Amino acid sequence: YRDGILATPFVEIASTEEGVDKYRDILGIDKRRWSNFFGKISSHDFIGIIEITKENNPSIKDLTNRQDFEDTKEYKEFKKFIVEQIKQIEKKLDYEKQLIKKENFNQIKNAETELDGIKDSLDSLVKRDPKLKENIQPIYSHLKEVSSALKTSSKEIVDLKQDIEKKEELYFSLMSLQEYAGNLAHMISNSLDKILRISRFFVKHLEKTEFRKKTLMLDSELIKLQEDANYMIDYAESGHKLKQFDLSELILKVFERYDESFEDENISIQLTKPESFIVVHNETFLRDIFNNLISNSRRALKKIDRNKKIIKCSAYKEEDEFIILFSDNGIGIEDNIKAKIFDRYFSTTKEEGGAGIGLYVVKNNLKTLNGTIELIESEFKEVGCTFKIIIPIKKVEE
Repeated sequence: YRDGILATPFVEIASTEEGVDKYRDILGIDKRRWSNFFGKISSHDFIGIIEITKENNPSIKDLTNRQDFEDTKEYKEFKKFIVEQIKQIEKKLDYEKQLIKKENFNQIKNAETELDGIKDSLDSLVKRDPKLKENIQPIYSHLKEVSSALKTSSKEIVDLKQDIEKKEELYFSLMSLQEYAGNLAHMISNSLDKILRISRFFVKHLEKTEFRKKTLMLDSELIKLQEDANYMIDYAESGHKLKQFDLSELILKVFERYDESFEDENISIQLTKPESFIVVHNETFLRDIFNNLISNSRRALKKIDRNKKIIKCSAYKEEDEFIILFSDNGIGIEDNIKAKIFDRYFSTTKEEGGAGIGLYVVKNNLKTLNGTIELIESEFKEVGCTFKIIIPIKKVEE
């Protein structure tokens, strides 16, 4: 580039004196792909060459220090294109891997069928000539052993697949926990800051009548910290534990936790909840679903310059189902990516801190609860998006 020599490779690798590779990940490939733990293409994998020239790509410019590129619209599109190619390659590799697994499993199943066919043929021979039974008996015994071994192998493959899926679910549950831990740290930091200011007030104005009011405020902040800590404990111990609780009250409490954040970010809340009723469900999973949806909407609203930012949640009971409509008037979701939004690691809000696991976690938590989530027409028509969530209700027996 510029003088005919590539100033900075998109991943520049240089050996250090200690012999450890050190590189600048210019496109942020590793950062974007860090969480694809099970099928990752990293910046160490050579997958192709792209030529950028002054004549053909005048808007993609390297900085004067040649350590990076100017953050232009064209460069952003270029990075988006590169990352999309990596995603497609990863999908291809994953598809090929799944194809091999399926083929191997089918071969075992076919072998079982062939053994059954051989046994049927031997049965026919013995039926036609009973004298052959004694001579064929060793073959029968051997077939029985082989058939038993194949069936055991087939069952072990199924069990192994289920075990891997459970471990993968645990991995993504931990990813969700990590994201919540970041939010928790922010909440604790804000609460401690208020406690510090209140304590300074005590030092300066201890004798004034405001003492009781400030004491109540201090108590309120400490209660919030306690609730946060209890939530983390509940999350860690929840597993698939069912609990009796008021579902309507849960929604209200989750939204209340974000009151100050909504105020700071100029977000209006339109919350319509059903009348109080008791259900039996995994409370922690449901709370995590709403936390992720709220976080997703907050990030979407950060990307718009609009005076009236809205998060809307309405819930109602329909026979044995609890139905939730969750909406925001944020950036919305383009038609060409609607099919991908529930994919793991897919995010349209990376710049706002999105890791691409929020909606994936929501979908999987709902799946665990035998519920569903789908993207429907936005309640705000031309802007934003609306999710419809259906959760079967486990009622408390009278």
